[in-house]
Amino acid sequence: MKERSYGSFARSIPLPFDVDPDVVDAVLKNGLLKLTLPKPKEAISEPKKIAIKHR
Repeated sequence: MKERSYGSFARSIPLPFDVDPDVVDAVLKNGLLKLTLPKPKEAISEPKKIAIKHR
């Protein structure tokens, strides 16, 4: 998806967890904004093993 706009622009994306604004990283390079939002420890779940059946 490409969006081009002139003037101010805002986008809101709801997240399933609260983000600590002190650890958010934002980099704008060549017109592309990259946001890094680390999950809090409470939101990280343990990996689940899924058995693979061979047929």
